[in-house]
Amino acid sequence: VKLSKLTEEELTNGLVSLQTGRDVNLYFLQGHGEIALEENKTATVLSGSRAAVENLAWLKAQLERSRVRVATLDLAGRGNKIPVDASVIVIAGPRADLSTAEREALRQYLERGGPGGTGGKLMVLLDALIPVGGVPGAPFRNLFELCEGFGVSISSEMVL
Repeated sequence: VKLSKLTEEELTNGLVSLQTGRDVNLYFLQGHGEIALEENKTATVLSGSRAAVENLAWLKAQLERSRVRVATLDLAGRGNKIPVDASVIVIAGPRADLSTAEREALRQYLERGGPGGTGGKLMVLLDALIPVGGVPGAPFRNLFELCEGFGVSISSEMVL
């Protein structure tokens, strides 16, 4: 799916078009400091910050309006088992790396997972300023190795 611009409407429609005609179950990975899926209203009020920047509640609401099922996924808490109904796994703004077991579970899901055994889908959203892989002990070594295994290389280059 190619997005012409990065707006919430384009993103929502792009995700829905990935699974036309089937139930779409979108799982947001948790446990690595990812951006929260739900709004923590108490923390927002106390910090005086804008909730939309610190969580994905607005995206969740848009997706659910489009009949996309949205849930969180803690792989470590599930014994590194990905739900069989997972249409797409989203890793949104992690602050810590995947474990080796989590990387392998995601690799297997991408190779043969997903409803109907068609191969899974993964969306990785990274902060533009995170250190990149390629260096032993890099902070996201397992995540970068997972991506590189499917032909996606992550670099520190930016277009301003």
